[in-house]
Amino acid sequence: DKYERIGTLVQFPGQPVGNGLNTAAASQFGLSAGTPVATSLIDAHAGGMGMLGAQLPSLLCDINITSRLAIISGTSACHMATSTEPLFVSGVWGPYYSAMIPG
Repeated sequence: DKYERIGTLVQFPGQPVGNGLNTAAASQFGLSAGTPVATSLIDAHAGGMGMLGAQLPSLLCDINITSRLAIISGTSACHMATSTEPLFVSGVWGPYYSAMIPG
């Protein structure tokens, strides 16, 4: 169906969506119309972004983000990593461009 139900627009985590809450939604939540709304992030990617982008102790602080691996346990157990080039591994989902970190 060419993604008609879910669309094809991909936005980065935290990116503003539309013009904020409309009047009806704002009323239901007890908020003001126009309250900003942003894109979300699934738990494994949020955990990976936090772990991979964290400041490390001085001994390890120069380790590039593409040389780190985060093991995230939540809804599922995931090994999250970033790379500058796509890495295809048989039986493993991905890679997904800019899924955790834009660009």
